[in-house]
Amino acid sequence: MQRVHYLLLILLIGSGCAAPRPAEPVRTGPELAVAREPVKESARLPLVPRDGAGDLTVARVGDAEIRRSDLGDFAIRYFRDQASEALTHLVDERIIAAEAAANRITVPDGLIRSEVEAEVRERENTVRVQYGADVSLERFLRDRYGVTIEGHRRDLERLVRTRLLRDRVVRYHQFSQERVMVLDAVFESRELAASAAESARKGADFGTLAREQGVRDEVALPPVPRDELSPPELADAVFALSPGEVSGPIGVTEGDRTLYHIFKLVRRLPARSGSWSDLKGEIETGLSGKPLEPWEYLQWAGRMRTRYRVEVL
Repeated sequence: MQRVHYLLLILLIGSGCAAPRPAEPVRTGPELAVAREPVKESARLPLVPRDGAGDLTVARVGDAEIRRSDLGDFAIRYFRDQASEALTHLVDERIIAAEAAANRITVPDGLIRSEVEAEVRERENTVRVQYGADVSLERFLRDRYGVTIEGHRRDLERLVRTRLLRDRVVRYHQFSQERVMVLDAVFESRELAASAAESARKGADFGTLAREQGVRDEVALPPVPRDELSPPELADAVFALSPGEVSGPIGVTEGDRTLYHIFKLVRRLPARSGSWSDLKGEIETGLSGKPLEPWEYLQWAGRMRTRYRVEVL
């Protein structure tokens, strides 16, 4: 059988992942000596954020100009990890803005301001702890980066607004899909999986069967929609279960090894329709009690990047 999407979620749960990260890039060009180690903070040149369109000049060396395009090309070639993270953020920022506009999803200005001020206070405290009680965040930003505290707040506002919109867009999108919550147990052979499934149907504890007869402890998968399960027959089998029911063995091939999964349906979450104004109160309450988790973002981002035909050129 083909690889299934939910295995990524299993790996993330098992590793305690706290936030999505782009894949490790393949380095294709020679590394410059200056790119092998980070430049010491005391030797860094301040990169001043500048508003404006076009390929603006960011520095001069004598009569030679260094432009935004030069900086971007250098970062992409020699600082792939950082450039990849920046690209991921920009792509998702565009998608979040488009989805928020299409569904009229908003974040109260008061919440954005309070979040920004909380970030500023936290950074102010961090600067004083690291550099001394007489060093303010304003002084640190000016001396180290050539940025004013007002400019820093504007940058924070952009990032905070995107994050808060993301949380609401993701939760709103979840309401439109039927999802299931399942337990997953994995076994070395079809025979072991079939025997365990039969024992579970007779009342044996699912977790104990997974731990004692399987290859690892059971995994409680997060709520998963049908289109996250592949191939289609796996989705059909899982979505046909009733709460408490256990599936038969389903073989999944990874590399040259096939393992056999059985699933127990814990809960079914039906799809719901409604505008943002209809669902806003419930979503805001839900976020205040249970913030967005990494797997929720990963599910949403994968679907949206496909829907928006994201290409890395």
